[in-house]
Amino acid sequence: MCGATSVVIHHFILKDHNAFAIGETELHQHGGNPEAWINIVFGSFNDDEYEDHVTFGCRVGLFTEDGELASSLIDSNHTSPSTPVWGLRLTREQALSHDLLPAFWEVVDWLVLEDPQTHQHLYGHSFDQPRL
Repeated sequence: MCGATSVVIHHFILKDHNAFAIGETELHQHGGNPEAWINIVFGSFNDDEYEDHVTFGCRVGLFTEDGELASSLIDSNHTSPSTPVWGLRLTREQALSHDLLPAFWEVVDWLVLEDPQTHQHLYGHSFDQPRL
């Protein structure tokens, strides 16, 4: 990622009080604009078994012509070391047809809007300031 300094946040996401996903968000500046690279792992999270784990990836930033934040599906987990917890690292093409794609976008939306550090980085203001 252009050799820029970044902050990495790890997320352990619950749904209905059960393990739902593991997330890794990398925050950095690209060309003077805030950007986040997000990887989300879905799986059963039973002990040390990773056979059913799949990882999706996206980029969130100001890379559209209208200057609004946008998300783009990318090949997953391009920066993290290869460890079993990531399971199958989906390519963009694999992710587009995967059954968990809607769940992935649900988690990404939640992280961008509700994680304080990610929100501050991308929107430039904290929760206690009015959202435009």
